[in-house]
Amino acid sequence: MHKTFLTRFTPLLSTVWIIFLGQLQVGCVQGGNSFEDFQSVPTSGAFDGEFFTIGSYHYLAVANRYNDSTRHIDSKILKWNGTSFVDFQSLPTHGALDLEFFTIGMDHYLAVANYRNDSTRNIDSKIMKWNGTNFVAFQSLSTHGALDWEFFTIGTNHYLAVANHHNDSTYNVDSKIYQWKGTKFVDFQSLPTHGAADWAFAQIGPNHYLAVANYRNDSTRNINSKLYQ
Repeated sequence: MHKTFLTRFTPLLSTVWIIFLGQLQVGCVQGGNSFEDFQSVPTSGAFDGEFFTIGSYHYLAVANRYNDSTRHIDSKILKWNGTSFVDFQSLPTHGALDLEFFTIGMDHYLAVANYRNDSTRNIDSKIMKWNGTNFVAFQSLSTHGALDWEFFTIGTNHYLAVANHHNDSTYNVDSKIYQWKGTKFVDFQSLPTHGAADWAFAQIGPNHYLAVANYRNDSTRNINSKLYQ
């Protein structure tokens, strides 16, 4: 999967925002008429953006993938200061492709999908935890070319699914579901996937579903994606 840009509409201070990633380009709609250029932010191979709110403060996190020389580059969190997004925090990442914000109880987390460093895709991805001031390292999970995180809740149980894309040898690599056990995430289930690129969770009535987008196996892109119940 290659996300050339991400658009995300979010009500913020009576304004609707649209965020384009490549170079981070922030535009806005005033009064629902048209989009106008609002703000540009330097990025390095930006691949994903995640808007979230903690308390009364608004943030925009950007996953930086590659700066033309290394994948060992920081991803960024920007904070809304009332008139624009400004630098707030740098996160050490390795070819980051996805960011997933979620809340469990009163605690806030940000999961980072590290796709690869400069030598291998078999690296840890990270979960960061909000400490009241900023995000700090909380948990590392072994991943293989991680492309996407998906947080979801069923009943009182919380889960985090990762899409593993490639393990340096094959696209036919299991993706993982982790379950929250009060203090950390633990292994819950492995699912056979083929170059997994994205997860989507859905609830229809009393039933819960998890869809995985399989990008390719080792010979073709013409393969089935899967829906689990």
